[in-house]
Formats: sequence, C-alpha cells, structure tokens
Amino acid sequence: GQATGDALAEGAADPVVTRVMAIVADKTGYPPEMLELDLDLEADLGVDTVKQAEVFAAVREEYGIPRAENLKLRDFPTLRHVAQFVFDNRPDLKPSTSPAAAGSAASAPPAPSVPATIPAAAPVASPATATVQSGGITYNVAGTEGKVDHIWWKKGGVLYWVSNTISYLLSQSEMVGVAESFKQVAAQ
Repeated sequence: GQATGDALAEGAADPVVTRVMAIVADKTGYPPEMLELDLDLEADLGVDTVKQAEVFAAVREEYGIPRAENLKLRDFPTLRHVAQFVFDNRPDLKPSTSPAAAGSAASAPPAPSVPATIPAAAPVASPATATVQSGGITYNVAGTEGKVDHIWWKKGGVLYWVSNTISYLLSQSEMVGVAESFKQVAAQ
C-alpha cells in the first residue's frame, strides 16, 4: 500500500479533522452531516469572511496556535485547508504512518483523497431553535438573538439548506416560504 503522505488522507477519522469540523459546525450552524472537507467555505457554504475569521480564531485557540499577522483567509478556502493549517502549525498532531510505510513516507506520492464527511453520530453543535411542519416536511430553523440564520430539511434523501446569515432580512415564515419553493431538479 501507499504511505500516508497527506495527513488528511485519514479523513474524518482523524481527531483533528473531526474537531475542526465540529468547530465549523458550531460557528456556522451547519449540521455536521452537511460538512465535507472539500467544500469551499464561501462558495459552497456561504460562510462570509467575518464568520471565517471566527472559525480560524476558534481553531487557533483550540490548538494553541498563535495569531499570524500575514495569514490570509483566502489561502484556506476549504475545510481541508483549515485542518491542514492545524497540522502545519502543530506537526505533533499529524497522524503517524504505519511502521511498514514509515521508511518510504518521504518519497511516497500523496495518498489519494477520501470522502470526508463527519460520521452521522457526531453531535450537532447548533441544533434547530424551532421546527416548522409543512407539506409533510419538517423544516429545521436555527438562529440566535431572534434572527433566523438558516433553515434545513431533508426531502427524498437529499439534505437542503438555505442561509440567511448575510442580511438576516427574512423572517422565519419567509424562510420557510423559500424552502417550500425548492424543487428537486433531475441531473441531465
């Protein structure tokens, strides 16, 4: 087999990766089962730069990593990059290679990427603050201080998500209306 050249090849089984995902779930309110290592924080998850900075601050605090003045959030677009940031700054936390692979680890090519989703048993850091039943679907609403951050639901085995975190302009009933308007589009 190949040596583990990439500390993240272990995927969600790694405690650092699992903890980074839990921090992101806590700071963003996303259900952990929606998070994957290769999702782009801004493009895929809609996490704005303020929230990204909060995530980074929490990750640095969790692992005792000092603040770097030259750090640019755009250099860490995915959850995989955020976890690699921990490994780069805390090499003592990198998963070790197997004894058979240890001798060839330096010359081995990077291990292939593995699907990296948080296990379903992981705790949801930001549970729904309300649920709304409509049309046989349970819409989970999450928010703080009277504001609706996001709403999510499952339909036909697909997990849907609508974010309201940039403007907070929509009320709970308006967010449910947006959610009800979603139609599953078949792949072509």
